[in-house]
Amino acid sequence: MQQYLWDGDRGFFFDYDFYQRQEIELSLSPRLIIRYGQALATPEQAAAVAKHLPVFEQPGGLAMSPENSGAQWDYPYGWAPV
Repeated sequence: MQQYLWDGDRGFFFDYDFYQRQEIELSLSPRLIIRYGQALATPEQAAAVAKHLPVFEQPGGLAMSPENSGAQWDYPYGWAPV
């Protein structure tokens, strides 16, 4: 999981498509921190991921993305389960 899900250049965990054998290009998302970061992150990875947290912080909670693509759960909106 460290080999396929951790992107050291971006300092974040991402999903991986094993059929296409490539990282799934998604924007940063707190759901990825919850999914992978809690169980997989080394102390160094946790520190790298923590540097991204301010981009999600919004009045009232965390945005699901730092980008406004127009998607339902995209910036500036959150998703209650996360």
